[in-house]
Amino acid sequence: MTTLVELEQKAQNFLTQGDMEKTMQVCHEILKENPRHDHALDALSQYEMAQGNFSEAEKHFSVLSESYPENAIFMTKLGYVQEKQNMLDQALATYLACYALYPENAVILLYIGHLHFLKEDKNKAAEIFSLAEEIDENILNAHLNPQMGEIISHRSRIARQVMHEILTDLHLETIQKIDRGGDLKRISDAVWPQIDVRNFEYAQETQKPFLFYIPDLQAVPYFKREKLGWAHAIESNFDEIKQEVMENLDIEGDGQPYLDPEIPLVGEEWDKIKGKMAWGSVHLYKQGQPNAEVIAKFPKLNKILSEVPLCILGGNPSEIFISILQPEIKIPPHFGVANSVLTVHFPLVVPEGCSLRVEDHVLMQKEGEILAFDDSYDHEAGNPGKTARIVLIFEVWHPDLTEPEQKAITATFASRTKWLDGRSVK
Repeated sequence: MTTLVELEQKAQNFLTQGDMEKTMQVCHEILKENPRHDHALDALSQYEMAQGNFSEAEKHFSVLSESYPENAIFMTKLGYVQEKQNMLDQALATYLACYALYPENAVILLYIGHLHFLKEDKNKAAEIFSLAEEIDENILNAHLNPQMGEIISHRSRIARQVMHEILTDLHLETIQKIDRGGDLKRISDAVWPQIDVRNFEYAQETQKPFLFYIPDLQAVPYFKREKLGWAHAIESNFDEIKQEVMENLDIEGDGQPYLDPEIPLVGEEWDKIKGKMAWGSVHLYKQGQPNAEVIAKFPKLNKILSEVPLCILGGNPSEIFISILQPEIKIPPHFGVANSVLTVHFPLVVPEGCSLRVEDHVLMQKEGEILAFDDSYDHEAGNPGKTARIVLIFEVWHPDLTEPEQKAITATFASRTKWLDGRSVK
């Protein structure tokens, strides 16, 4: 009598020889001895899938999934063969059960999103594809990897296209709803470079905002402070602002690294500041979110800034913070988020030699003098001194924008935020 071990070896030998018919015959013999034998069931399932016999493959994968309920591969394959039989609701239930076990698996989310795409719910599919990308930033580019299997590559290609179409349409529909007199064409034509399906090119190599780009906006690397009507109100209160900041600045209690340690910036200089207090910040507002405890410490500063045309997102200033750059630290060349705003530096404590380069313009930083620049241009900064550089930084609207255009930008960012906040897998 042939033992189970001998049958397993026999199946392996036939498989090595490429004799699939005999391999399958032996697998059936193995299942007579052990109906839940994982290798035999998996081999039979793969064979049936290759032959297009998805109902037979489903039977085997069902046994595997019941026998090994925490095996994501078996569960995903079960969902796949259900999907191939157009059993979309059953496939979705299988994928969701797998997701419940492994919520941080981007591939499972890719399968769930694709299932919603097959059910012709593109918006739901886009939501889930977006969540998958948050887990694995490369998942929507998997089709570019020649080592990736065809199934995942195909789904990745669809995921990228669907998500980008939905988010591009969201922008266009938002602007269309509020464009009463046709005055918002520049904003309608604006693109979200990371996700926009419309073809576009940056007007110049030195200006490449990575999140939001208005091609027809006046392109100026920096603005002389004499041309900014609000600058004098800030500069004339330098002593008062500096005193309040220096008396109430609590770097240890309120400070945090300006850059997240996981931000995808590569290089020795970036490694010195990512997730580190070498470049620290104390935020009053961050991405439109207020820090009430910090705000309360700077009442004079807040009153003075209320007279400035701050960029507003979600009803609040987009960003106001105190930047603390430690001695002998550089911020390497990079592009900012959007060309719809100017970044304003108001230096409070500046060691000798601190400068800011924007495109090919080198601007020396001086205490009490505003520097307003478009950070969508290539720029860098550094502190060659022996003490910390302390600068108040905030964002104002680009002066070339009209008030309706400012409101339209606020609206499209709000629509995007609402869409992102409303995402769910189920």
